[in-house]
Amino acid sequence: MLWRLLSVIMIILSPEVAHAVTLWETYSVDRFGTMVEAPSDWTEQKSADGGEYQFTSPDGKAIIVVSGGLNALDTISNAFGIYEKPQPGETITDRHLDKWGITISGKKDGRFFLRRSMLSCDNKLWNSVSIEYPPSQKNRFEPITNVVTRSLRFRLQSSTEVKECKS
Repeated sequence: MLWRLLSVIMIILSPEVAHAVTLWETYSVDRFGTMVEAPSDWTEQKSADGGEYQFTSPDGKAIIVVSGGLNALDTISNAFGIYEKPQPGETITDRHLDKWGITISGKKDGRFFLRRSMLSCDNKLWNSVSIEYPPSQKNRFEPITNVVTRSLRFRLQSSTEVKECKS
């Protein structure tokens, strides 16, 4: 409840977002315990295997992907190493590693992207969110990106993939 209130306050303080988004909704990828806030007026599509949500802006110019996955690597440094590498078509221009996860951003097929990934559930699971949009729309989508990436979290003890999670 507190998070929803903070999201509303952030919307009010940001004029660009106030016109683009009226409400935020909490979404959960139960398979991996991933939770995130997303604009309620964006079109939602859930993957067949339940491991991912995709949201498309009303005008179709931006996409948010919320996902999770199992961490099969032995060390945290190896796990972060995989997630900080560019995917096909990506050029990474910025990386930020902290004790909770990694955030990377750059260009992908002429579009701006930002991806935040964090380990959870005793380092057994990855929770991720990414957003892509045209660089010309930065002023419009950057405030939305900030709210969405800051809202990424793990729903403690609530993954269908890993039965016992402590953190």
